[in-house]
Amino acid sequence: MLTNLNTPDSYTSNSHNHHDSNNATQHNTVHINPTVVQGTHLSVIQVHTQQGQNPGTRTTRDSSTTRSNNRDPYLVRQPASLTGVRCYTDASTFSDLPSNLSRNAGIGIFIVNNQVHPVQTIYIKAAMKGTSSVLMAEAAALALAATVTKHLDLHQASFLSDNQQLVNFLNNPNRDDPPDWRIKYYTQTFINLSNVATHRIHRIKRDQNCTANSLARQSFTQLHSSTVFTCTCSYAAHVQCSLREALLSVTLHSVTLLTASCC
Repeated sequence: MLTNLNTPDSYTSNSHNHHDSNNATQHNTVHINPTVVQGTHLSVIQVHTQQGQNPGTRTTRDSSTTRSNNRDPYLVRQPASLTGVRCYTDASTFSDLPSNLSRNAGIGIFIVNNQVHPVQTIYIKAAMKGTSSVLMAEAAALALAATVTKHLDLHQASFLSDNQQLVNFLNNPNRDDPPDWRIKYYTQTFINLSNVATHRIHRIKRDQNCTANSLARQSFTQLHSSTVFTCTCSYAAHVQCSLREALLSVTLHSVTLLTASCC
């Protein structure tokens, strides 16, 4: 989703318990309030622009009550009802121009791992240089997310994007001809990794993708600051967190990891 880049979100940080709220998480500070979601005591990350938005109301793949009609067959109305790992992705950059000049982009990834208890959430911010279009930045976000899940050994994940064009293409049986050949490297990376790990990709509405969107916006504003990768962990079940070690093995052309947090 393309976002307004003139007003980056502000944030605060005073807790280590995060919840699968699709309300954006920030790198330094977050406001959290306890809540109960589906019988589990978690915490809700409140964002100034999307307070009270709950991304996670899960659905099964074939549920007619939560999926769209045939005009939008890959839309999931209640993404948090999907079983297994959920991976929300988004990118933030300037609008496409007729000149197609390359520019930078921010990438945000929000992973919810329901395969462990308590539920684990991972927040990742990354920067991309030399993107030629919004579509390329969105494709790079998906490729990075698939690469991350590979190194974290997460299988059968549901990837969630609000870019309908990409979701339709990646669900098409014929994926040899992308809508823009400049994104081929990223779409093929996603396809290859998805085939091995039996991942799926769904479309969600933009207001259900606000955590990944906020991470992408923050990444965009950090492009000119320090690019030294930092990783933190506040996940109670971790005696020793393996996230940093796993992410240090992640490589993707033109993409640099900025921060990661395991909660």
